[in-house]
Amino acid sequence: MMSVNPRRALKSFDTARLSVTHWADCLADPMAQARLVDDLAGLLSPAVLAPLPASYAFDPEAAADWIAARQDESDVYLVRRGAEGVLVGLMILAEIAPRELYLGYLLGEPHWRQGYGGELVKGVVAEFGRLAPLTVVAQVEPANIASVRVLLGAGFEGVASADEMRRFRLKL
Repeated sequence: MMSVNPRRALKSFDTARLSVTHWADCLADPMAQARLVDDLAGLLSPAVLAPLPASYAFDPEAAADWIAARQDESDVYLVRRGAEGVLVGLMILAEIAPRELYLGYLLGEPHWRQGYGGELVKGVVAEFGRLAPLTVVAQVEPANIASVRVLLGAGFEGVASADEMRRFRLKL
């Protein structure tokens, strides 16, 4: 079965309020990358990082290593609020098997409870529709009720899990 390279399959997309772009162009420009590091320092607060693996801890002094680690494991997209270009979060895609992608996202605390998560996930699902057949999987801490609702609202179904995480799948 043919592979799906997230970066080739999905470079960018827009929703009503969000602009989502692969971070490659930003990283290629030293000034844009420096601004991104500043933005990430504000975005990746302890509350945002709490449910993530320890490897996601962000230290601006080691930003190049953090970026390299994310690039090694996934494709990262910058989620910006419309015309202002304010960084509200990151979207992470990784191919885990042919025609199967992992979807992850995180939003900065100031952007919680504003509908950005649902808008982002519905937007990327609409973009993935043109790549069918495709399976998209995601996982959420059980206490993160908002993200559970976002995934269910975008058409994901809960699947069995052997650990404490809640897992979801969407078949397109």
